[in-house]
Amino acid sequence: MSTPDPVHSTPVRLRVFSLNCWGIRYLSKHCAQRYAMIGDLLAKEQYDVILLQEVWCEKDFEALKKKLACSHPHSHYFKSGVIGSGLAIFSKHRIQDTLRYSYSLNGYPYMLQHGDWFGGKAVGMAVLSIG
Repeated sequence: MSTPDPVHSTPVRLRVFSLNCWGIRYLSKHCAQRYAMIGDLLAKEQYDVILLQEVWCEKDFEALKKKLACSHPHSHYFKSGVIGSGLAIFSKHRIQDTLRYSYSLNGYPYMLQHGDWFGGKAVGMAVLSIG
């Protein structure tokens, strides 16, 4: 029995959606309405993976998770800093592993309107089980 060659295997096609939600509670205008519209749109669309940034409130993540549970049963919220990293992933495919890498430079606490220091800038990575 031969081992499949990963270089010459059948290509996989994924539809990936990425959006900065600009969801700073009490600073961003129409935040609740924006998340409701984002959830409605994403539940109807056929994306395999959804990557969201600036989902600063875990309550907003949980609301999106509930709304997307049927279409994207796998999700992860990358916790970081005082208020979270704002990074979230929703997937049709099982999430095997995740990693959050926090940047060492995260803004300044006296620049409240930027929110960077409170959130802790980071990048989130995920390994998905596809196929």
